[in-house]
Amino acid sequence: MKFLIVFVTLATSALSAPLEGEQHVAVTQDTLGNYKYDILLHGFSKSEVGVEGGGVRGGYKYYDADGKLQSVEYTAGPGGYQATGTNLPVAPTVLLVPVEYTPEVLKARNEHLALF
Repeated sequence: MKFLIVFVTLATSALSAPLEGEQHVAVTQDTLGNYKYDILLHGFSKSEVGVEGGGVRGGYKYYDADGKLQSVEYTAGPGGYQATGTNLPVAPTVLLVPVEYTPEVLKARNEHLALF
């Protein structure tokens, strides 16, 4: 029993050890409110640029549970937040069909247009 407890403790310690890999963090900022940062940690990367007046442009990448690389690019500013990415749903295209008037509507429409 003691062996099992020691084994489980060592196994969980080894699994929870920090991941090895490339790590990078860079941050710059000026007195006008402009900033930029780049982060790369354990397969996750994020970069963002902020400019005076509150505009922001950036993106991030990560590997999902299936091991597929996902990426998102975004902007934020006076027009609101807008993002595009490999993992975001896309709205279906709406097929526009011309309106067909019923005979009654067509007659009333023609009478109305004849008045002007």
